[in-house]
Amino acid sequence: VRATLADRTETLEAAWVDVTRLQLEAQASAAAVQSSTAELAAANAAVLSLETKLQTATESLNSVEQQRAAETMALADAKQRLLTTAVSLRAETAQLDAAKEIIAELEDKVTKLEAAHQSEISQLKSEANTNTESLQHQLIELEMRKQEATSNLEARTHEVSELQHRLQNLETQVKTSLTEHQSKVHQARSQMEKMKSVMIGGGRSGFLEKLPSSAKSGAWKKRWFVLHDRLLHYYNDDKTDKSKPIRSFQVGQLRSGRAELLEGVKKKNAFCFEVFEEHPDGKAKGQFVLRLAATTEEDMNGWIRDIFLATQRAQDAVVMAK
Repeated sequence: VRATLADRTETLEAAWVDVTRLQLEAQASAAAVQSSTAELAAANAAVLSLETKLQTATESLNSVEQQRAAETMALADAKQRLLTTAVSLRAETAQLDAAKEIIAELEDKVTKLEAAHQSEISQLKSEANTNTESLQHQLIELEMRKQEATSNLEARTHEVSELQHRLQNLETQVKTSLTEHQSKVHQARSQMEKMKSVMIGGGRSGFLEKLPSSAKSGAWKKRWFVLHDRLLHYYNDDKTDKSKPIRSFQVGQLRSGRAELLEGVKKKNAFCFEVFEEHPDGKAKGQFVLRLAATTEEDMNGWIRDIFLATQRAQDAVVMAK
């Protein structure tokens, strides 16, 4: 009886140590969840800020497009006025040509009547000179108006060119800013989705190297692993039908460390960990053990963290059900 009592006492002490360790791990997990919640809130705030900036940039682009439309209308109006001026110049040029024809006719009449009507010729010459001076004056005015219209057209053309150049610069700046804001929003959303996946237990997948239970060394094989809730599945590769895994089992205990520190595992410079299948009656004897190796310590820690969180959530669900 004393021996039995001593054995039970040792068992209870070991169980108490396990309970204390699990409580510490649960506290660490709760702290990690709170930290992830804070990071998620910060990421949400960053996304909202970036979306606000994106909306502002879009409004700026709309304003620039409205300004461009107004300047385009102004350019069309200037072109219309230029066409009107050109038509007026053509009409006045036609009048000038008609006046020149009248002068030629008058000179011809003067030549014919010069012999018989000297006085009339003198009078006609005087009228012709007067008309010629008037027509020349009109021609000078028309030339001046033409030069002024040409100068105005060149000035307006230069203004339009400057406006188009400014508009192109504004469009380039707005497109660049819009692209940067969209890239930042995409990165923030991607980070937020990753954090959500870790927090809500959405699962994990990736390549790991697996040591068969019958092999002791040199038989590591690359497999595709998928964690969903407490179920860990593995396949030949990532293209295999996910409904037909090589094996699936419920995750129980975890043990991690360098390969040379794990019993029966020989793989140098690798980050290894062991996953024990949960036994129906809670006994360790006869459990299925997976010896796995990741290429980086970060990848190993990620798998251990996600498996631990999945196990912890399942245990919490059982406690809540009870």
